[in-house]
Amino acid sequence: MPNEKIEWSYGWNEDADTEKARCLLIGDSIVWGSRVNVYQALPKDLTLSTFATSKGVDSLNLVEEIELFCRQSEFHFEAVYFNNGLHPHGQSPEEYGKNYRLVLSRLRTLLPNAKWILGLSTPISPEIGGDPSAYSAPIEVERREMLADANRLVCSYNEQIRTVAQEEQLPCFDAYALMASHSDKKTDPYHYDPQGRQIFGAAMAEQLVKYLKKEI
Repeated sequence: MPNEKIEWSYGWNEDADTEKARCLLIGDSIVWGSRVNVYQALPKDLTLSTFATSKGVDSLNLVEEIELFCRQSEFHFEAVYFNNGLHPHGQSPEEYGKNYRLVLSRLRTLLPNAKWILGLSTPISPEIGGDPSAYSAPIEVERREMLADANRLVCSYNEQIRTVAQEEQLPCFDAYALMASHSDKKTDPYHYDPQGRQIFGAAMAEQLVKYLKKEI
């Protein structure tokens, strides 16, 4: 999977209300695109902050940028959802697993009192319902083969995350399984239309609420 030509990071706080319990979403464009859907699905006494980036767990700057965002926000986070897997930057599954563990350890040291949920990455879809013309732009055969290889790599990364979740006894949100049946709700091989973002956001919000209520 090739690197994006321009790396990006975005931070977002729904509101400045310090009286509400607050969750932090750390992810990529999938999390960023659904942040409003997550917020809207949360109960009124729970609010949200989001940090999204194209940097993978191999990036030396990833933790530093998240730390800067948290310090600027000055909020107490009750729960943190962490996903990072669609930007591998050439890492093998074994390298990814090693880097993921290092980043997670540093982030948990940064936010030691938060409850953590690890998120699997969503599928990369070479086709929508077997019909490449459903995309906004047709996908050539070579491109579909590359995307299929990239999706297999994402699945390998997800297995690494499952292993870490078991080792650390943390809940694991299977966003891959959730969205695997919704490839018809994609605008390109990676991203979802408003209905897909709604499905993803509602499910993530449900996970956050259940975890905070100690139901998972």
